[in-house]
Amino acid sequence: MSGPHGPSDPAEVILEAAARCFARWGVPRTRVEDIAKEAGFARPNVYRYFAGKDAIVLAVVVAQIRHHHARLSERLPLEGPAVDIVVPALVSGIVESGKDFLAAGLVNPESANATARHLASAPEVREAVRDYW
Repeated sequence: MSGPHGPSDPAEVILEAAARCFARWGVPRTRVEDIAKEAGFARPNVYRYFAGKDAIVLAVVVAQIRHHHARLSERLPLEGPAVDIVVPALVSGIVESGKDFLAAGLVNPESANATARHLASAPEVREAVRDYW
């Protein structure tokens, strides 16, 4: 949870640092060492919160999905004909991803395979998507 000067939870600090690193260098070129340095932690401390880079990528992807869904919920109706809900939500997802620096870092051609692996297989991702719909 973020406080007045940023997140107070070390895991959130790590995830925000990872998001910045992924946006800057892409997922494949970002190392846990880079994330630790960006977060202001020693590398071993990152492993106290995440098992490794794949766990960090997954947590960032899930956080991004939840963040996007929160924005959608504020703008789009969740009741009514399916066409009035589903189509604008899908279009918004495409448009927002192009504007969002973090989403762009997760879906750029160099990072797409690593991100897609999580999108296709992780129960946490399915749960985040299911929560919205």
